[in-house]
Amino acid sequence: MITLTEQNIIEHFTPMWTRVKKINDDGEVSYTKTNLLKPFIVHSINGESMDISGWHFDIGYHFREAIGLKYCTRVKTTTTNGVKKKKRWNAWMQSPILSFHEGDTLHHRSGESLIQIEEGLPSGFEQEHIEHGKVRISRYLFNNITKSWTKKDRFSGDQLDLLLVAILGYDYLERMSPLFLNTELFSSDKGLKPSPAETKLKESTPKKVIEPSTTKIIFDGKTTLDDTKISNFEFDF
Repeated sequence: MITLTEQNIIEHFTPMWTRVKKINDDGEVSYTKTNLLKPFIVHSINGESMDISGWHFDIGYHFREAIGLKYCTRVKTTTTNGVKKKKRWNAWMQSPILSFHEGDTLHHRSGESLIQIEEGLPSGFEQEHIEHGKVRISRYLFNNITKSWTKKDRFSGDQLDLLLVAILGYDYLERMSPLFLNTELFSSDKGLKPSPAETKLKESTPKKVIEPSTTKIIFDGKTTLDDTKISNFEFDF
């Protein structure tokens, strides 16, 4: 059984991340199809189960499409004595398209934490090259005393980042960007694509420390959010 690492996971996906641009005589542009590969990140998949032993998160069979697994019809053409024959069969194949969605919940094998996807945009091709999409996630820890889940932190990243976290563990949250626990602070009405103003906020330097009596958050002289819950918090972008 192959031990999964960041290096061999990325090496497996890399050949599927580019496609060839074609221009016909009329100037119409098209692209070659992606050659799907045999599954690598799962040890086996059949029926209604898949073997993901070694993963840090115990995701179920229903996440097969989220991690890019597709049940496809394969065709192989052979020629015997000048006669061509086509052999068809069905098999599970790995696609480069990852698609964790809003509401998906990934449970850690320890049973003491989980990740919930707040928002998710699937990966997809932009001309010749793949874009890895976007995700915003929350991590929850289970409190054995109160028997309840508590939100610990939030992160933003892409679909590949989240796949690596699911397989290799929380250390790979380092690939992602931390967000404020206040879920409204950097939300965008247009979804995961940040507005120019939102980008400016994230890249700006700290302006001030908000005192307990402060009820409005001020950036560059503009009020961005009314919030009475935040106090004594230094904004460090």
